[in-house]
Amino acid sequence: MRRSPSRSIPGPDRRLFVRSRSHRSLLLIALAVLLPAGIFALMQDRDARPAVAQSGGPDPTGIELGLEGIPGQLNRSVSVTNAGDGSGRLFVLEKRGTVRIYRDEVQVSRPFLDIQTRVADDSNEKGLLGLAFHPNYAENGYFFLNYTAGRGNGRTIVARYSVSADDVERADPDSEKVILTIDQPASNHNGGHLAFGPDGYLYIGTGDGGRAGDPWDNAQTTGVLLGKMLRIDVDVPEEGPPYAIPDSNPFIEDPDTRDEIWALGLRNPWRYGFDPATGDLYIGDVGQGALEEIDYQSADSPGGENYGWRLMEGTRCYNPGNGCRKPGLIDPVAEYPHRNNDKSVTGGLVYRGSRYPGMDGLYIYADYATGRFWGLSRDGEGEWRNAEIGKFNVLPAGFGYGEDGEMYIAMDGGRDPSLYRVIQEGVEPVEPTPGGPVPTATSMPDEATPTSEPPTSWPPTEAPPTATQPPTAEPDPTEWNLNLPYLLRQAGG
Repeated sequence: MRRSPSRSIPGPDRRLFVRSRSHRSLLLIALAVLLPAGIFALMQDRDARPAVAQSGGPDPTGIELGLEGIPGQLNRSVSVTNAGDGSGRLFVLEKRGTVRIYRDEVQVSRPFLDIQTRVADDSNEKGLLGLAFHPNYAENGYFFLNYTAGRGNGRTIVARYSVSADDVERADPDSEKVILTIDQPASNHNGGHLAFGPDGYLYIGTGDGGRAGDPWDNAQTTGVLLGKMLRIDVDVPEEGPPYAIPDSNPFIEDPDTRDEIWALGLRNPWRYGFDPATGDLYIGDVGQGALEEIDYQSADSPGGENYGWRLMEGTRCYNPGNGCRKPGLIDPVAEYPHRNNDKSVTGGLVYRGSRYPGMDGLYIYADYATGRFWGLSRDGEGEWRNAEIGKFNVLPAGFGYGEDGEMYIAMDGGRDPSLYRVIQEGVEPVEPTPGGPVPTATSMPDEATPTSEPPTSWPPTEAPPTATQPPTAEPDPTEWNLNLPYLLRQAGG
């Protein structure tokens, strides 16, 4: 996929943004020509649009999940991933502001990066929350972090860092280049995850701004970045703005909507991921007090989905309590209630490893508070099926892939172990083939060399909402995750 030059364009009543012009694949171009009243028309008329589902994946009712602990002491680990550089290393985020390395599943003593002096983790949902390696990390050494800075409400910072020039086991803490800053009106619901999509763009999940019930209605307000899935192009010239807007973003012609927005109606997207085999996107969105949900977006989606919050919590009306449905809202493909102490979904990943072919195509996710795990897949008719597949004495905070395609989970709580490998109980693993391909849903477009004129002001920052803001509102008692010590006692920590 080739990108043509970027250009500067004026935003509606705000700063100028850079927009990168990209071409669709030949398939999508054909769809645009042959189905003008179909898929692409849905960008304007999204009423009752079903998710495009393909059959595949095992029946989760026949799966028993297992976990194998990997020794190592971690301080509140929240995410795990790989660099895609052929080293086989795992990188684990610690909420306080450090990135740790596991080489051959052995923890390296020195941190890869320590930015504790920049990271504010003075409340449970703040800290170093997201890590994504550039698809061409092996060549350019770039990776991206999402963290909160500033005490109190603080602000979200998405920044690029570089590996040290003389030590591949160390990142350069002075290499930070801030990509995006979003001021937060409250200390919770910061989202924080980062992921590169199969299109090579960076996807940024943002929470609704916090407190309870989205008092500012941020998730449904298209002029702000909170409560959204953002999609930006970070492959821009060093001397210009730090990111560009893909021309294929769904709202770039809407003067009332921020160009960065790819989807809206999210409360607090705590972990999401792309299926390496299909490119489909799965989002775990934390509920208010009744339902946790898994949202889905097919790989051929043109974007623009509205997942409903705060109009709806899962499939139920929230605000208003009745008559909440409006054209275009997308229901989750799975949800579960707050029963048996289940309280907060941690979005997972689709298993695509080689050791357990019986789990190939199974989306695995969990509840952070109880350590309960579910499997989700589609049957031969494309219908979703969901079942519990395990329960463990852990606090699952983030799923990730190793370079071999196997699935790992970072557990909160600071216990040893805090990193686990996913297995299928009762099944002998198939030994992997050496030198197999690194699983990824990311493919970088060729010759990504956009040029641009600098906008009049950069970077764009998201000011905290002021309309109807309750300056002294107290946290809602259903915000259970403000009470981590209780959760640790529940989990036996």
